[in-house]
Amino acid sequence: TEGCLSNAEMKEKYKRRTSDCALEKIDAVAAKFGVERDFAEVLTERGLADDKPNQDERDGFFEPFSMSNMDKAAELLNNIIKRHGKALICGDYDSDGLTASAILKLFLNDNGVYADVLIPTREEGYGLHLQPILEKFGTIDYDLLITVDCGISEADTIKNVIEKTGADVLVTDHHEPPENLPACIAVNPKISGQAYPFSGLCGAGVAYKLARALIGEKADKFLDFAAAATVA
Repeated sequence: TEGCLSNAEMKEKYKRRTSDCALEKIDAVAAKFGVERDFAEVLTERGLADDKPNQDERDGFFEPFSMSNMDKAAELLNNIIKRHGKALICGDYDSDGLTASAILKLFLNDNGVYADVLIPTREEGYGLHLQPILEKFGTIDYDLLITVDCGISEADTIKNVIEKTGADVLVTDHHEPPENLPACIAVNPKISGQAYPFSGLCGAGVAYKLARALIGEKADKFLDFAAAATVA
């Protein structure tokens, strides 16, 4: 459109004034990571371009087993995998809940577990809803109910599910834990008194960590889901 600046003119007009020394570092970062110069500048300014090894990290990620109850959760899933069991995954309808559900469904399917996903409608609202869960159990005899991106505040609903179905329940969540936690295995980086050093994971991040605890770096194929949820 007449009167509008071209992309080149916009870059020239609004480019940052950076010292020659800083420009050399930015160019080096761009070459090192194979990224565009603008992105390299952001990495440099935020202090993310320097190599700072962390003894608590493996391949850039914190060890999943340092999260409370991760060992118990992994053992529970291993048992389901060994006997080719059935699992019902209960997520939420937002980006985090959907991607977290996808991670665990794909992971379980890849490892011989039959897995269904139950997502509430917007009319039902966030969280677990007892009646739809019981209806699903009425059609399939699931061995395990797994929550993703929800469940940590659903002690009463989870108690009812256990009493009425006899299934095991595994909660994976990232929301603030209440005083009254569910009477089941719960994995949540915000639960107090744990060694895991980062409490800011999203629900899909927790689901990815669970998969990584069981299959290591092979779980990295789910990172796109976790990344989308983290950004959202």
